[in-house]
Amino acid sequence: MKSKHKAQKVAEWMLKELKRQGKLHRDTAVYEIAEKFGSRSTTYDNKDGNLAIRIDILAAFRELTKDSVVWVQEDRYWRMRTPGDEPGRHQTYTPMSNETFELGFEGCGHTMKVSLQHSANDEKCYACHPELRDVPAPGKCPACVSAAKFKSRGA
Repeated sequence: MKSKHKAQKVAEWMLKELKRQGKLHRDTAVYEIAEKFGSRSTTYDNKDGNLAIRIDILAAFRELTKDSVVWVQEDRYWRMRTPGDEPGRHQTYTPMSNETFELGFEGCGHTMKVSLQHSANDEKCYACHPELRDVPAPGKCPACVSAAKFKSRGA
């Protein structure tokens, strides 16, 4: 019973972290779980020799989040379900529609259409943080950067 209670506590922590961060990377979570809850009771070494989250914890997390969270296998993270997701827990890379937005640039004042997709840098991800779409990007747009390079070559 003690083990089941601990699995539930770890699953609840995982969900809290996922909501706080927007996604929860397995490789990061396993080490944080081991540190926060104790490695002997929460993790094990898998067949490849890597630290892994115990199955009972993953089962508790799955039960807690069955309709609200999906697993993105390619990048090994959990994220909240979005309207464009396919049925089921496993998803291919984070789905994005053909949605675009106008990204402004500080250095030149120009804008350009940008496809909405997840960024590797979660803090600067336009999909996870829609409020960033209204903040001009530093520097100049690609067209101005190319024009400046062309001009500096004396052409």
